[in-house]
Amino acid sequence: MSLENKFSCPVCSNNSCDTLIDFGYVPRSGIFLSHPEEKSPSTKLKFDFCTNCALISLNTDNFVTSDYTEVSRTTSHQLPNYASEIVNYLNYKLNKRDFIIEIGANDGAFLDILKGNGFVNLLGIEPSADCSKILISKDHKVENSYFNSARAENIMWKYGKADAVICRHTLEHIPHPRDLLISIKKIAKENCLTFIETPNSQEITEKNLGHELWDEHLYYFSKRNLELLAKNLNFNVDKVLVYPHLMTSNILLFSDGFNKGNYYFEKTSRDILDCKNFSLRWKIFCDRLNLEIEKSPKPIFGIGASHPQSNFFIFSGIGNYIECLIDDDINKIGKYSPLPKTVRIISSKEYLERDKPGTLLLTAFGYNNWMKKICDGSSGVKILNPYEIY
Repeated sequence: MSLENKFSCPVCSNNSCDTLIDFGYVPRSGIFLSHPEEKSPSTKLKFDFCTNCALISLNTDNFVTSDYTEVSRTTSHQLPNYASEIVNYLNYKLNKRDFIIEIGANDGAFLDILKGNGFVNLLGIEPSADCSKILISKDHKVENSYFNSARAENIMWKYGKADAVICRHTLEHIPHPRDLLISIKKIAKENCLTFIETPNSQEITEKNLGHELWDEHLYYFSKRNLELLAKNLNFNVDKVLVYPHLMTSNILLFSDGFNKGNYYFEKTSRDILDCKNFSLRWKIFCDRLNLEIEKSPKPIFGIGASHPQSNFFIFSGIGNYIECLIDDDINKIGKYSPLPKTVRIISSKEYLERDKPGTLLLTAFGYNNWMKKICDGSSGVKILNPYEIY
């Protein structure tokens, strides 16, 4: 059976999709190897888009979704500058003793902010055992599990219904986002506030940012189709904002209770056109980048060793040119990243102590101050910003 026959968009129920881009078989991102000979798991990575609402989805025909019960990485360092604006909205709408649930609480960084602002009735739902232990160590109430309909029933029985539900950077990881929102409605009071935050797909397709496509993100929403999903499920959407974050932007959807109205959606040809042209534009960019890399002084170093960087080097085809990746995360230094050849990860200190010219790639997307510090300490090195080539 073809994908087109199986596809049903979770936002608009359209049964027609087209290919956004097919990267073929690639190493799983976020994998760090202990030895250069160690093998990395790979997967076929292909993304499609709905021809009606432009929802981008990972084609999971040959893909095993991630098991977040074993995840140990924390996201405290990724809190956006606008976090205070989310809290201000809650401060305006809620009382300090109102019951607030965060779905996908990770290590409790956002719950910490709420607690610091005087909210006292907080619950984190987190599938990771390691992150749940961190939450408990901070005296947060925790449900160490995935969130679904059955868990919603259990939470209602144990704690009652919620006055507010926070869902930050979780919806894009969920195989069935529609079911997640339906489960949120189950635990919500009639006037419950719901806040959803997710990456903005329009930023990726408009700016041709292929590195932002990640094998752990099953969906990429636009401002328009995220609002459509919420309104079709009778969330009373108060406002939908787009805020810049690092090199891209995030969508912030605020809902205040529920209604029973119908929502008319008019698709935009611009969203669909950007999706249709994405693969060709990415190929043109990669061809130009490879030509530039071939004539650049060697060795070539890349800044950053997280999944956006490994994705960029693999998807663009320049991974085999990279001698080392520069990263100051102590959990990565000394390990190896498959690009697809195994490449050693070194600290910025070790890089700056090396007496080698060559080329330095500005690939720590959005972390400009850190990149500037490394560049300022580099002499006789070609500095190359890859996305300026396009």
